[in-house]
Amino acid sequence: MSNIFDKIGYIGLLKKMLVCCVMSIISVILYNAFINEQLKNHKLEISCEIKTSSPLSVDLYTDFGNGFSEKNKITTKLRTNDSIVLFPVIKEKGVYLKKIRLDFNTLGDTVYLNKLAILKDNKPWISLSGKDIFEKVKFVSDGSRLIYNKNIVGVKVPILGKDTYLSFTDCYNLVTSNFLKSFLLLWPWFLLGLLSLNDHRNDFKKENIFLGLLVLFIFSIFLKEALTTFSVLLIGLFSIVHVIKTKQINIKKEQLGVLLFFIMILVFGGIRSYDQINVQLGLCIIPIFLALSNQNIQKVRLYAFYCNVVLVFMFILTVAFLISVFVNNEVEPMFFIKNKKLITGNITYWLAYKNPTFLSFFVLIGLCMYQYLFTEKKINRFEFIVFTILVFLTLFLLGSRLSLIVFFTILITMPIAIKWRSLSYLVVFLFLFSYIFMNIEYIDEYRFLMWNEIITTYKCNFFGNGLGSTEDLFLNYNNEYFKIKINHAHNQFITYLYELGILGEIMLLCFFLYYATIYFKSKQVERLSILFSLLVLMITESPFESTKPLYVFTFFICLKFTLPKKED
Repeated sequence: MSNIFDKIGYIGLLKKMLVCCVMSIISVILYNAFINEQLKNHKLEISCEIKTSSPLSVDLYTDFGNGFSEKNKITTKLRTNDSIVLFPVIKEKGVYLKKIRLDFNTLGDTVYLNKLAILKDNKPWISLSGKDIFEKVKFVSDGSRLIYNKNIVGVKVPILGKDTYLSFTDCYNLVTSNFLKSFLLLWPWFLLGLLSLNDHRNDFKKENIFLGLLVLFIFSIFLKEALTTFSVLLIGLFSIVHVIKTKQINIKKEQLGVLLFFIMILVFGGIRSYDQINVQLGLCIIPIFLALSNQNIQKVRLYAFYCNVVLVFMFILTVAFLISVFVNNEVEPMFFIKNKKLITGNITYWLAYKNPTFLSFFVLIGLCMYQYLFTEKKINRFEFIVFTILVFLTLFLLGSRLSLIVFFTILITMPIAIKWRSLSYLVVFLFLFSYIFMNIEYIDEYRFLMWNEIITTYKCNFFGNGLGSTEDLFLNYNNEYFKIKINHAHNQFITYLYELGILGEIMLLCFFLYYATIYFKSKQVERLSILFSLLVLMITESPFESTKPLYVFTFFICLKFTLPKKED
């Protein structure tokens, strides 16, 4: 049992990760102490470059740990056009400046904040503009709207006469860039990664190049989408070279199922423009590459690699939470518990890919694989319990309620036979779908608006309105209701119903039924669990409209192409 994981560095990995956790926390504590000293014992000034079309007054509120109050307010009046305002921070020496807030006293105007700077001892210390300012804004007053366009930040002031203010993140985060924060958190983990690569350099010889490419793809799942696409292209290049050399193409029925689904989407959805089909290409790219490569990679080995990557991700996220709450004092623990969605950004700043729902789905895939390793007796009970606890904490920190339901469903059904487990998955999915659909008005206002608009405009069209038609439908909503551009309904079933009609729903259900039947007959419980996780995810998201979830999903349902027959 142990020799398999000795090869992939599992034995002792937990101890190494705990050391990395301690090193990350110590690094942040030391830097935090340095910044606190600067904020306590130096003369500080706040400089703002503001643009407005009408006269207004600006108030600077400072918080020294007791909240914002009138006694810590400085007011200045501005004329129209660009103005640079310099606010002195009046405080006693040794008192720590915690937060700042800007209040704009004007009616029905848009105020633009071109630059925000902090001066230390009359010298520039930190200067923010554009996107940096936008990311540092923590709260905006009710009735006001934060605007970010072409690297310019503005706030729309309501006509109602309410106070309009921008409350920024705490001064520690204000003067510390995300890059530096990420470096302080991650440098021990980069070191661990380099040491692991050195330990396993012999594993990636010429005959194991394909394994290395798959591992690169697994790492890229938690990185930028461009890196994920790059790793997929490398797999494709290897596959093409392999076919040229061997002159053999090994096409399996699973690949044909994905390709047929992709072709039917294009035929019945219509090709209106490349923008509408480029994401859908993710359905067929990985299955084709995996089929062309025709490599034999051990399931246990690949699953273990993925679980190790998920394990590292969960450890780092937990450390980021501990640092946020107990070192930087950014938020009270109870406030975090009640407002997880609001505070998630405090612990995901180090991630290039920040979608908490999809990240939860990727973690659940790791849980499904870890269950397989446990049932195959490749790991012991203690290791499984530790991993499971970390999965629960991670899903809790990411704030995805549906993922927690999936988590408990997978755990509770673990001891029962595959027949009853599959039936349990179906019952839970149908219950969640019906409950959320009937109560979405009370659960999520934005999704209710989107779903209601589609349902009221949909006219029982058998073939639908074509790929990308939901984006056209939401054009009027994007500016008025939503802060980001909406191009799908955040429900894959409703999105396909509108774009591909009743036929699209039938194709989607047949697609899942096809793979569920394959995995049920071959008793691949972990892949049935992955299918169940994806189905639940599709109730509140549209993973087939996003490149990374498409890549991840098709990668794991087509893994059979890279496995020896004896394992399947």
